[in-house]
Amino acid sequence: MNLREWALPVYTILIQLATGALVALWVIRSRFAKLGGKELDRLTRVPILILFSTIGIAIVGAHFHLSKPFLSFLAMTNFAHSWLSREIIATVLFLFSMGALAALVWFADGRYALKAALGWITGFLGLATVLCMAQVYLLPTQIAWNSAVTILSYYGEAALLGATSLSAILLMDLNFMYEQGSETIKDHERMVAAVIKRLIFASVIAMIANLALNAEQILFLSALQNESAQMSMRLLSDLYQPLYLVRLGMTVIGVSWLLVSYFRISKIKGQIQQLIIHAYLASTLVLIGEVLGRFLFYAIHVRSGI
Repeated sequence: MNLREWALPVYTILIQLATGALVALWVIRSRFAKLGGKELDRLTRVPILILFSTIGIAIVGAHFHLSKPFLSFLAMTNFAHSWLSREIIATVLFLFSMGALAALVWFADGRYALKAALGWITGFLGLATVLCMAQVYLLPTQIAWNSAVTILSYYGEAALLGATSLSAILLMDLNFMYEQGSETIKDHERMVAAVIKRLIFASVIAMIANLALNAEQILFLSALQNESAQMSMRLLSDLYQPLYLVRLGMTVIGVSWLLVSYFRISKIKGQIQQLIIHAYLASTLVLIGEVLGRFLFYAIHVRSGI
């Protein structure tokens, strides 16, 4: 894959990360609603700004995939018939909605019901974007892609990326508050500790689901007698087998490292911010694993028919 081809995987992975993290953040916000809107705003403020920037970077990066980037708006004109047009429009709406949410959380006191509602709307737009980008690949001529596994994998990867990256973001924000000597740091630390615990277990569940989907893809390709499906299977089991194993290993090691580190710190009754380096490492390993997975996604497809 050349530089132009890498632009598309970067875009899709960053959008999945932003979607998974936002949905996880808003589930957490609903779960801890009893703490009050002011504390929840403090919890979500920095993550939302980072996720907004992530979407912006993804959109800019996607333009490097195009031969004429300044004409990218023309791709939105076929909404009724093209999943690509729907993907682009959904992405733009996702960006604007996230920007509005960031503005509300950062600059508007109160209005907690509006913030909660806009957060769910933004999460829905992110999920719609992920659906559209997965649907683009459901082509009868691309056997390795043309199954429900593709859609489920895109959502599973979003959940895994979102849970691990959000853990790192929240711990980074907590560490920054410690450096600033915030008066409310103890209350915030207790809430972050409770949130991180849930995110780590969500990461484990997402990892297991993704491993199951990888196994399902292998079974799916192995069962087909189609020549292109068998060729895709041979690419995965022969030429790209080492890379495939590294990809799975990165995911398993990253999530396992985060889980073990959390239990070790909890056992010695350490502070949750001691987990920060482990969270950085885990999220990085998971991200690298997903980049390798996206490369393999494109590398093993073999066109069938005309």
